Amino acid sequence: NSMRFEGQVSADRLGELKLGQPVAFRINGFGDAELRGKLARIDAAANSTTRQVELIAEFNDRNKAPQVSGLYAEGRVESTDRKALVLAEGSVQRQGDSAFVWKVAGGQLKKVAVTLGERDDRRGEVVIVSGLALGDEVLRAPTGTLVDGAAVQRVAAGAGAASAIPQTTTASK
Repeated sequence: NSMRFEGQVSADRLGELKLGQPVAFRINGFGDAELRGKLARIDAAANSTTRQVELIAEFNDRNKAPQVSGLYAEGRVESTDRKALVLAEGSVQRQGDSAFVWKVAGGQLKKVAVTLGERDDRRGEVVIVSGLALGDEVLRAPTGTLVDGAAVQRVAAGAGAASAIPQTTTASK
């Protein structure tokens, strides 16, 4: 007997998939433990109603696989070919259909429009398609009334006023 993870993916994502790609998933009822596996099968036909294609992943460590079938899980196939700039969703502000971040540059705040890509709900991150570059610093969790061009003063960690100053985060891949 062997346990496996069965899932579906939208047919328009098939070009991103290859047998053997790493898969990470969490199973409801097993806490936050992330299980790892590899993509073992990609069905040759999409479901005629949903246009989803079934995938099967094998567990890397069969000893960690649950001994109960039929459990609900969420997973993702990891791509090693694509690099993207990502930020925590809390860094991104929305105004109507637009999105922006507060960038720290030259000792000042700058309101910078960004184009968003895919969201990773599990990690709480969003891909930044345009508007920022690798290494740009942005406010991690902007609150209150911020003004474009306002002066920014860095305070050393542990200093008394540190809690009153918004923290920054660095855009990363």
